Amino acid sequence: MITWCAQANISVSYANNVCTVTSEGKSLELQLTPPCNLVKIDYKDHDYFQYEDSNVFIVAGKPAPLTKVAKWSVTEADNCSLQSQAVMVTDGKVQLSAVRQDALTCPDIGLDEKVYRDFFDNMMTK
Repeated sequence: MITWCAQANISVSYANNVCTVTSEGKSLELQLTPPCNLVKIDYKDHDYFQYEDSNVFIVAGKPAPLTKVAKWSVTEADNCSLQSQAVMVTDGKVQLSAVRQDALTCPDIGLDEKVYRDFFDNMMTK
């Protein structure tokens, strides 16, 4: 089941309790609890930020129970997760970040650009 496609030729899907990201025919398993959703960027016409020649996407894991995210004034309909992972695509090569736990990530609300930049900086220092 494909859950989202981005304009930079990646797709996020989940099947058999595994989330997968696919780019240019190559698939990698995400370390997130399904279902997974690509985080949108509401004021852009794409779902990633570009740094140098890399596109950085963020994928949210399974929505957390409202009792765990209520302190942030979000609703159940926001599908917020406390789990996210970045996907960086550079010259057709896909790289995954470590999973970030306990950080509010709402696919339909989006994230500040500095979160994308932080993932990018951490992935470049690997």
